[in-house]
Amino acid sequence: MYNPVAFANLGSQKRFRDNARALFTVRYLITPRLIFNSTVTLDIFDSKISKFLPYKALGYELNNDISNKAVNEFSKKSSIFTINQLLFRPDLGETHDLNFMAQFDTEGSNSRWYKTESSQAASPYLDEPVNDKRLTYFGASLTQYRSMGLFVTGTYKYKDRYSLMLGAKYEGNSKFSKESRWGLFPTVSAFWRVSAEEFMSGAGFINDLKLRISWGQSGNSPAQNYLYYNTYSAGSNISYMDTQGVQPTGLELTSLKWETIDQVNPGISFMGFDNRMNIGIDYYRKKTLNLYLQGSGIPYQTGFS
Repeated sequence: MYNPVAFANLGSQKRFRDNARALFTVRYLITPRLIFNSTVTLDIFDSKISKFLPYKALGYELNNDISNKAVNEFSKKSSIFTINQLLFRPDLGETHDLNFMAQFDTEGSNSRWYKTESSQAASPYLDEPVNDKRLTYFGASLTQYRSMGLFVTGTYKYKDRYSLMLGAKYEGNSKFSKESRWGLFPTVSAFWRVSAEEFMSGAGFINDLKLRISWGQSGNSPAQNYLYYNTYSAGSNISYMDTQGVQPTGLELTSLKWETIDQVNPGISFMGFDNRMNIGIDYYRKKTLNLYLQGSGIPYQTGFS
């Protein structure tokens, strides 16, 4: 008979987590108008989960599949992020303002995972899934991930009346196959400060009136790794006619492309009556191209469902 008090007193579940982060930054003025910034971030995440359920907590026979059940699960992830940025602002006088920015960033991570489950231990004091026990589950995985990108922008202003910004990011990601690993994502924005024009000098109630518009694209990668490979899994829980087997777990997706977010945002900004009134009007449109549909159905006859 199930005893909830014994279940709470005799069963155990322990979780251990250890996270560490190191951050390094460098700022170097090559010239008064040429600046270099660099950031390196290191992250380490460790976790362990230990569970044990003795047969006395359940009231079952010792030879039951969940009697004296022990579980150990380990995971470790290490990541490194780098950002290297170069800023340049030439001296063009008070009328013209020009800025350039180039940024190169990288990301790399390694993840390891291991899990073991056992049951029917000879003693309730053997609370680890080792020694002479019935192994009910064993699994392990190792994944690696890499990405890098170059982002370049240039901004020009004339008397703070007209402004134009052009930029683009060229990005690569190891989650895609070689045919579609790299993506180019442009961006552009501009504004016109109408209140600075001479024909607006008679409108004394207007402090600032600006027309602006921006358009740009960005890319998303899928959450999983190795989607462009056929993947398989093997383990003690996969068998056919008492023979351990291998089953497919992932369908090869070599045509998988970047999920592209296309956005446009025109607007008007108004400040008037000695800055006592502030009005902003925006139109925002977001469109997703090559949308990822996780968990979409696949016919069972393929063997991948």
